[in-house]
Amino acid sequence: MAPKAILFDLDNTLTHRALSIDRYAERFLHEFKIEIAEADTRQISHLIGRIDNGGYLRPESEYSSIREAVGYTLAQELKWTGPVDPKRLITHWMDHFPSAAVEMPGASAMVQALHRKGIAMGVISNGAEHSRRQTLAALPFGETIETMICSEACGIAKPRSEIFHLGAQALGVRPEHCWFVGDHPQNDYLGATAAGMLAVWLSGFHPWPASITPAERSIKTLEGLLDMLAT
Repeated sequence: MAPKAILFDLDNTLTHRALSIDRYAERFLHEFKIEIAEADTRQISHLIGRIDNGGYLRPESEYSSIREAVGYTLAQELKWTGPVDPKRLITHWMDHFPSAAVEMPGASAMVQALHRKGIAMGVISNGAEHSRRQTLAALPFGETIETMICSEACGIAKPRSEIFHLGAQALGVRPEHCWFVGDHPQNDYLGATAAGMLAVWLSGFHPWPASITPAERSIKTLEGLLDMLAT
């Protein structure tokens, strides 16, 4: 049965986080180049990507957040011409990374096609309210997305069922009439399934755990979601 609404994860679903980091690295180097002795955008992107881990803080990290890890790593591992305050770099990341968002290939065409079909769309994302909304606003289709549910604002994070139910409620539909698309096996696919939604896994970003039964529905590109709707 065709869905009345489709909810999406944000990072590595509607946005391509690695490409967004590449774009941010260009801005970072442009603004700090006179303070850095040796660096290029590739090096900066590599450092951030290693720490960012697809938007998930590594369990062994000594830092409490990705923004903190990024700021301190850039301060410690780049060759600065003088002392640099990591807090300054953390603030720069918070202020400018969301607006560097690059859409996932095919996202605009998919959103437009779903809109023409009359399917309501929303986003459910773990993260800070301000950065999530900045990221969505930076995307060319951001205004077409009808609702944004952020874990910081509601005090509930994926994979808990309640946050998925909030998304369905915001779009005025029952969970069983919603599809959810995301890249993370546990937070997105299993979380949405447990909440009573039809879940679709976007593969290629997080490996599927061997201990979990393979996803019944998966796509490699967002175009695949439109193919799924057509069947």
